[in-house]
Amino acid sequence: GGMHEPMIICYPELIKDEGGIREQYTHAIDIVPTVLEVLGLQASETCNGYAQKPIEGVSFAGSLTDPYAENGKHVQYYEMFGSRGLWSSGWKAVTHHKPASGGDFINDTWELYNISADPSEVYDLASDYPTKLEEMILLWFVQAERFNALPLDDRQHTRYHSSEVTGAFTYYPGNEKILEPMIPDTLNHSYNITAYVDVPTQGAEGVLLSIGGQFGGLSFFIKDGLLVYDYNYMGERLYSVTSTSKVPTGRSVLTMAFEKTGGHRGISTLYIDGKDVGGTEVVTVPSRYSFEEGLEVGRDSQTPVTESYEVPFKFTGTIEKVVLEVKD
Repeated sequence: GGMHEPMIICYPELIKDEGGIREQYTHAIDIVPTVLEVLGLQASETCNGYAQKPIEGVSFAGSLTDPYAENGKHVQYYEMFGSRGLWSSGWKAVTHHKPASGGDFINDTWELYNISADPSEVYDLASDYPTKLEEMILLWFVQAERFNALPLDDRQHTRYHSSEVTGAFTYYPGNEKILEPMIPDTLNHSYNITAYVDVPTQGAEGVLLSIGGQFGGLSFFIKDGLLVYDYNYMGERLYSVTSTSKVPTGRSVLTMAFEKTGGHRGISTLYIDGKDVGGTEVVTVPSRYSFEEGLEVGRDSQTPVTESYEVPFKFTGTIEKVVLEVKD
């Protein structure tokens, strides 16, 4: 993470000064409007009948061909768990708010920097330019209201952790990725993953169901004819169990049953058509798996949960459905 990071762009058709540097202020939200302008596209106002939020960033496409082009961006606000910041025409105002401190935002101390001259934000000029600081704070509230950052909310635990979703859920091939906290809670509950598959005579392999990625998650898959369940504990340790017998051709029911034995730990057991074919102890992660990588059926499309395969490792047989049942 970071607030001031380098960005590298390679586009030989437009950028002729190889290795050139651009000094214009840009933000992550400016990338989409830039790509749209370069491609000559307009952002859709609706999608499948649903109104879309307008693009909030400003294109910096002009600076790709002209190192000194004015990109039209003059203000950018920041907010996270009550901490706030605002950049405006070379100045930056910022205040650090302690998360989950009770929601007192009035008494937070603001700092002021001239980042055109002091990009590392070493010299706090708040006491030297109080009028400028008040102007910046007011502008922050204007931007925050415009872009729906109000009311301020400094709750951290409640907003960060997944809710405990339990029950039986059925997923089908082709389902879009589902992100936490909208997926069933496999962090501290007993649960079963049951895949109804049809394996051709030549065999099949690939992911049946995956959640998360290389920094935490789980994957239920077939490789080399064997049923495998890998559980990735925060990218630090991999728990793995492989079936002692091969998955048969034709239709079969493949199950991984996790039986909780204590807080964030339990036994994972594999079943092929109801027969126990292997098990291992697993320690589950203490909080959510990922902000970007969710539940997928038939593939693991972003970073891999396990090094046992390369993404997306799509299943080459037929999946009828996958049922994820999480017990209360």
